[in-house]
Amino acid sequence: MAKSEKKRIEKKKTEIPAEEKKGLKAKLKELKGERDTALAGKDRKKVKLARQRMKKINLKLKRVTVKAEPPKNEEPKSEEAAG
Repeated sequence: MAKSEKKRIEKKKTEIPAEEKKGLKAKLKELKGERDTALAGKDRKKVKLARQRMKKINLKLKRVTVKAEPPKNEEPKSEEAAG
């Protein structure tokens, strides 16, 4: 279990418009093409740059969610039930 789950810390989640998300995915697809051409041309610098940019975009997409989920509340344990 992650620490945030144990302590029930709410993680800050942001919303992003669908158009922006589509734009990020399109940019990612474009960068994949650049990476593939650089791999075919054996240009290590271009491959590295394309991969770094792809990683940044992937992290942005992972951080963004449409709606944050509310924390799950568990019922407190009573002493009578244990006895």
